Amino acid sequence: MTKRPGEQYRIDPHPREKRWISRKLESHAINRRDDDDLETIYFVRYATRRLVRLLLRNNVPAHEGNTWTSFEDISESDFTDDETPNWKNVLRRFTVNAKYDANRTHYQNGSIGFRFVGEFCRFCEAHDIDIIKLKAEDIDLVRERVEECLYDWPNNFHRDQLTANFEFKLAQSCEDRRSLDKTALATTIDPLHVPIKGLNPNYTAWSVVEDVSVNGNGMVPGRYLIPTFNQSKRPMRDYHWFGAEVISPPMSLHDKEAFEAIRKACTAIRGSLRCHKPMESSTGLHVHLGHKHGWNLLQIKRFVTLWALAEPILIHLHRKDRGSARMAKWCGKISEGTCLGQALSHRDPNIRYRQSGCLPRSTPAERDRSKASMAEHFDISTVEKSIREFISNVWHYTSISDLTDALAGGEDDENDYIRPAIRIRIRGDKKSDEPNENNPATIEVRTMHGTLDADHILQWVIVLEKLLALSRNAPNALINGTVKLMMGALNRTNDKVHQLLLGLQLPPRTVHYFMSEVNRTGNAALGEDWWVYPDRDVVDWLDPFMAPGHKSTHGQKYDIV
Repeated sequence: MTKRPGEQYRIDPHPREKRWISRKLESHAINRRDDDDLETIYFVRYATRRLVRLLLRNNVPAHEGNTWTSFEDISESDFTDDETPNWKNVLRRFTVNAKYDANRTHYQNGSIGFRFVGEFCRFCEAHDIDIIKLKAEDIDLVRERVEECLYDWPNNFHRDQLTANFEFKLAQSCEDRRSLDKTALATTIDPLHVPIKGLNPNYTAWSVVEDVSVNGNGMVPGRYLIPTFNQSKRPMRDYHWFGAEVISPPMSLHDKEAFEAIRKACTAIRGSLRCHKPMESSTGLHVHLGHKHGWNLLQIKRFVTLWALAEPILIHLHRKDRGSARMAKWCGKISEGTCLGQALSHRDPNIRYRQSGCLPRSTPAERDRSKASMAEHFDISTVEKSIREFISNVWHYTSISDLTDALAGGEDDENDYIRPAIRIRIRGDKKSDEPNENNPATIEVRTMHGTLDADHILQWVIVLEKLLALSRNAPNALINGTVKLMMGALNRTNDKVHQLLLGLQLPPRTVHYFMSEVNRTGNAALGEDWWVYPDRDVVDWLDPFMAPGHKSTHGQKYDIV
């Protein structure tokens, strides 16, 4: 929470909310505008580790990156069940026993002390207490408790032999436990991850990083319903919000356990943390599509063509802001926001000239072959001229690398880099090169808004899986027939979204999910319908957090069945 000037103790803005809120951080002078500020670094480090631990405790294999600055007390947290136990009360229930024998050697007494450490560790485990929470002064208390249990030993020297070895061994065990914990945070591997050559080690398990673009800047007071008795002037400033990017490892589209892992991760985060309901401002979900056998140039051309044709309608599966001018920088249309798109049709002739270097440089014979190849797969004669010209040029490229460069982000009005809705991260000639950290041989889809609704995420993945299957495996006749059905939707004046989903021959459940009246708004007859949340993008400040679970973020009554 954010402590206001003059406040000694910050009152919880939502006292009835039982999910976690950090009291440790409220005293920190966090300057979110200064990324080099130590308090800010501590805040980011603390929040990131908290999320990783949360995933781990819910059996979601997660680990941290290895680029963090170390803080002495970062392993401490103020989750209720992670608070340091009251060791004086705990130790009243712990007892050990050993008969006194004056003939024992120092080694034998020390061995008994070591055995007592094992008994203490088992005692802690039975009471759900982790010895990682033991500090030096706590170890002294445990030693004193052992001394109390040996009150009937007449020789203090022998008792000291035992307790000194007990203290040494317990301190060593605690340190070993911390080392194991630190190793686990850095080296956990998710058995569901797909082992890919060149995969960044950070992506072998779930991970969490800060996303500075998730800042809530667009969430002004007018975006909230604030009751008169709760005089919050800027809700986004009542807390130190942490904009997190939760990253899954690469998983198989055909693995049911992978789908369940996404549900489990969403449930873990929403069930324990105060997650702001989906914001219309600046949050996005990115899906990376790849294959263990890599890509060839034809497959990429097919995918890009399908996307260019369907994108004007596909974006309506998501929130209205994803198609706004403001979001063009973050998920721009590939026919407009890429270097190729700008070279062909940007309104500014200077930008068209600057981007013209990316245009395909194929010979007349190569162009004839590419036209014939495209005609075997797609009939785009009825497509809007600008889209038709864009797709035709896509098919003229003779190498993957040249096509990838042409589909990189162009420049916006402020000469800043645009992130297209799909980002081709593949290099090669006719066949993709081996993946590496910079070019993982994937197509990144950035269209969907951010959410922790696992059902919504997985239904979107099903749509992308269909496009992927058509691009990679479909015979020419099938892809041509599918495109004709899609074109029927594109050429309609109403009900475009529904018809496109039917044209893609998606499962009925997926069609029903996206077309449910619960989450659609706007005039479908005019092609102006979008995904919308039940609050219609005005968040009730009395209930601003996502509901627990993995389904609808606004509660069970809005689940789509």
